[in-house]
Amino acid sequence: MRKSEFVMVGTLFNQKKVLVTPDYTNKVCKYRYLTEVEVNDDRLILTKTYEWFTKPMETSLENGIHYIYITVEGTPIVVNRF
Repeated sequence: MRKSEFVMVGTLFNQKKVLVTPDYTNKVCKYRYLTEVEVNDDRLILTKTYEWFTKPMETSLENGIHYIYITVEGTPIVVNRF
């Protein structure tokens, strides 16, 4: 996986945490699940190789606000809004 400008952490409805990095050029987000060690220590382990998944970005317009998000296990994770 290439380095991204930024990443974010999302908490799913089932309390799992995912690390999300958007790719606006291809309109997708790559994400991976955080390990228990990463969650408990509140730090990322960058020396390991993890399996990354890809989801297409979705959009929604609510109350005049445009949301860009992905859905992981039924949980929407907002990547950007304007």
